[in-house]
Amino acid sequence: MMTEVGLKQCFTEIGGYIFEGPYDTPLALEDHPGVYVILDVTGSEHRVIDIGEACAVMSRVKNHERKICWVQRCRGTLKVAVHYTHPAHPAVRKQIRDDLVASYEPPCCGSE
Repeated sequence: MMTEVGLKQCFTEIGGYIFEGPYDTPLALEDHPGVYVILDVTGSEHRVIDIGEACAVMSRVKNHERKICWVQRCRGTLKVAVHYTHPAHPAVRKQIRDDLVASYEPPCCGSE
């Protein structure tokens, strides 16, 4: 007997964009182009601590050089949300990232 397991997909609005997640682990992400947001989640409160973009989101988040900053700034649980941009041009995801950085001014955000 085979049983299908349904995955619960969650969506979050961040800065006017629809993001998948937030997820507890980067392993829940796909290695597709997109914009990611690192969140500090405490109860129902979500605080943006980093925003970035990548051509392979899962790999980028898993191996990120700013992970130490994320841990230092986090007061609750670190989570990640993603807005996939494929097949859009890379300039589109960079513009989304820049728009979100200007709006949220995340403490761990550096230049990509």
